[in-house]
Amino acid sequence: MTDGRPVVAIERCGSYEQAEVEAALERALAPLGGMGAFVSQDQTVFVKVNLLMKAEPDRAVTTHPALVRAVVEEAVLLGYRRVVLVTSTEFEGATALYESEGFVEIEQYRPMAARFGVALARELQPRA
Repeated sequence: MTDGRPVVAIERCGSYEQAEVEAALERALAPLGGMGAFVSQDQTVFVKVNLLMKAEPDRAVTTHPALVRAVVEEAVLLGYRRVVLVTSTEFEGATALYESEGFVEIEQYRPMAARFGVALARELQPRA
C-alpha cells in the first residue's frame, strides 16, 4: 500500500458474459481508486494483454476480448480518447482477435518497445 489504497486487486468473475465482466472490472478498480487514479484524460490508456496464440477466447490462452471490451467501455465512459494494447512479440495470427474489436497495429512505443513487441491502438469516440 502506498497512499492507503491497495496496489493490486483481484475480483472473481463467474463468466465471460459482457455485463458480468464489466461489473467485475468495476469492482476490481474501485478499491484502487478507479481507472482515473492511474490515467488522466489527456493520456492514453495502456493495457498489457497476452496474445499467446490464435485460439478461441474461451480456451483462455489470450486475454479474453470481453475484458478488453470492458476496459474500452470504462475508458469511453471516462472520456478517454485512445486505448493501446501491448504484448510481447505476436504469435502467428494472435492479433486478429483484437483487430476484430477495432484495434489496429501501430509502431511500437519507446521505451516500451524493449519490453513489448506488438502494440495495437483503438481511437475512442466519446458518448454524446
